[in-house]
Amino acid sequence: FLYLAFNAPHVPFQVPRVYYEMADNETDENKRVYHAMIHALDDAIGYLMDKLNAMGLEENTIIYLISDNGGASYTGATDNGPYKGGKLTMFEGGVNVLCMMKWKGHIPEKQVYKNPISSMDLFRTSVEIAECPLPQDRIYDGVNLIPYVSGENDGIPHNVFYWKADHIEAMRRGNWKFLLSTRDKWLELYNISEDKYEHYNLEGVNPDTLEVLRKEFDVWKGQLESPLWPRLMDHKFTIDGKEYLFPA
Repeated sequence: FLYLAFNAPHVPFQVPRVYYEMADNETDENKRVYHAMIHALDDAIGYLMDKLNAMGLEENTIIYLISDNGGASYTGATDNGPYKGGKLTMFEGGVNVLCMMKWKGHIPEKQVYKNPISSMDLFRTSVEIAECPLPQDRIYDGVNLIPYVSGENDGIPHNVFYWKADHIEAMRRGNWKFLLSTRDKWLELYNISEDKYEHYNLEGVNPDTLEVLRKEFDVWKGQLESPLWPRLMDHKFTIDGKEYLFPA
């Protein structure tokens, strides 16, 4: 097992000069270093893949590549457009990220799986593939993704997602998603199938849907223990002319 957490692209923006020189088509200095870091990251992953191939381990190794969040738009180096928001927010630009999976001979190549998954699925997928027994005295989040991406299971891995960070709460069930601040008293509702960029707040249009979602969220929230990671500050975002404060 290898868990490889690259520290780039991330602040502080630093990159070997050889990659900086290759990004000379970018005139913005901030973005140039950022793009160069991504190039270096790509090469590092390539070295790892070459090594697996050389050792003959491709068919016995599953590989995941995933980001922990959307781009940090406040750095000025990246944005998540046309999705709304980015890192620290619970808008789609913050929580909707790509996940790549490779397992030669088991996962069809070049396919795009469009149903949303959770990063917690990677744990369940890995332990079930490896046939690792788990203690039975606890609840495990996540599902084994292999039956879904292989086509064996034509259902969807998840129909509901919950997010909570201090005063910000959010939930998605099917195509309906709400976000609210219990402290700052704002509330928004979106239909992701028709408005995946979250332009049109339907809070006042679909109050019954919103009430059902919020009641379900409160049941889930009631099962949580006290948060162990306190909010240190709020970061201010101005999105579509509206100010939001998201915990950091």
